[in-house]
Amino acid sequence: MAIRPEIDGFPSNDPQQPGLVLHDPTGISTAMLLIPPGLVRALALDPLPEDLAEALSEAGFLDDDNFARMFEQFARAETLAARHGGPGNYPTDGVKLRALFDTWFAEPGSARGLHGIASPHASPEPARGSYGSAYGALAASLSKTAAAEKTFVILGTSHQGGRDRFGMTRKRFATPVGESRTRVPENLAGLAMMEDPCFAVEHSIEFQVVFLQYLYGPEIEIVPILCGPLTRPGHPFLQELGEWSAREGDRLVWVLGVDMAHKGPRYGDKEGRRAYTDSMIEIDGRDRERIATLAAGEGSAFFEQTRQDDLNWCGTAPFYSYLAAHPEARGELLTYEHWQIDDESVVTFGGMTFRKGTSGFLEP
Repeated sequence: MAIRPEIDGFPSNDPQQPGLVLHDPTGISTAMLLIPPGLVRALALDPLPEDLAEALSEAGFLDDDNFARMFEQFARAETLAARHGGPGNYPTDGVKLRALFDTWFAEPGSARGLHGIASPHASPEPARGSYGSAYGALAASLSKTAAAEKTFVILGTSHQGGRDRFGMTRKRFATPVGESRTRVPENLAGLAMMEDPCFAVEHSIEFQVVFLQYLYGPEIEIVPILCGPLTRPGHPFLQELGEWSAREGDRLVWVLGVDMAHKGPRYGDKEGRRAYTDSMIEIDGRDRERIATLAAGEGSAFFEQTRQDDLNWCGTAPFYSYLAAHPEARGELLTYEHWQIDDESVVTFGGMTFRKGTSGFLEP
């Protein structure tokens, strides 16, 4: 029986237990299996050694009856468990999470009349300034009472899904704050794929749900949409998204979970980068050109800017999808930051607000 193609591996960082650590990035199996160095080559054998095959099957890493039972159990579950809490992201204890975020949002925002926001999906602690500016503006524009009547449409970068594909899920999101409510408009579902396994491991959506629940309570209603890389501008899902948005009107609040440039050897570049130094001057300037295009609502021009993307903007698809559905939207950059993710690589992101027309939809 073959190993499932989704199964991934990385070298053990424990010198006392060397080998290859296997895991399931779809989240259907939560097992972690350490393969000793002497058995790593055996993973390529057909058939697999009996003891190794038994261990892989028990972990849910083989395409066999045991995995079929695991998948059926996963499919029946009505909720997706949060997977990205912990140091650098957010506390896994609800009380501690609220206490931490209370310090982040101690200063009230001053925005009014927003149609939506763009927030990072980088780890919240290093991106604190951008999360704070985007969600602080949302909190100033939309009260908790008014939010009870809204639906939050979350456009997140799909790090697992295929090109020119939009993913949706009917499952509720369970976080340390509580369980959200999930809505799937049928007209959108017909043009998207149900991608529960992608949502189970996707941080670009999960982080936004946690912040929205902190501001507006656990039972917020969300429409989560994963946006895969786009190779062409005229996707039928986007036309339907815009028509649905027009019908829903002021019921909808838009949240984009997006990062910007990814530069340095970690992302395939030969040149090392240091945040806020000369090595990032050109990148900073090019980022801001794209941000200006977004702020002007020029979706087609933004698509052309990112068609051949050596900056590796992983927020391109959600940004373009939002503008394609709302060509009249205009944006404002609140915060722009660099994150030194390792010694030689940098990720950039920011917090933005968007208004639609002259007054926007949200009322405090």
